[in-house]
Amino acid sequence: MTALEDLWYGNIRPGERTIRRGSELDNLLKLLCQNEDDLMQGLSEKQKETFEKFKDCQSEITDCLETEAFISGFTIATKFMVEVMATSLNTV
Repeated sequence: MTALEDLWYGNIRPGERTIRRGSELDNLLKLLCQNEDDLMQGLSEKQKETFEKFKDCQSEITDCLETEAFISGFTIATKFMVEVMATSLNTV
């Protein structure tokens, strides 16, 4: 299969990540979860509902930013490839 076919059939998932145990991201996620648990214990039901809505909005913002970053990175990489190909053709 080509890379485009792999992408189409879901074999390549640009948005998925593997988090290594003990990595900085793993440690930060654990800290985030612990802080969230601590915070939730002190909130009223109304405050918990508001906080859940806040987290949902934050998640949507993160998704939008990650999508824009992926598109931007892909666009820049494509421009590099076009430049490399043009340079290669000119030196032949």
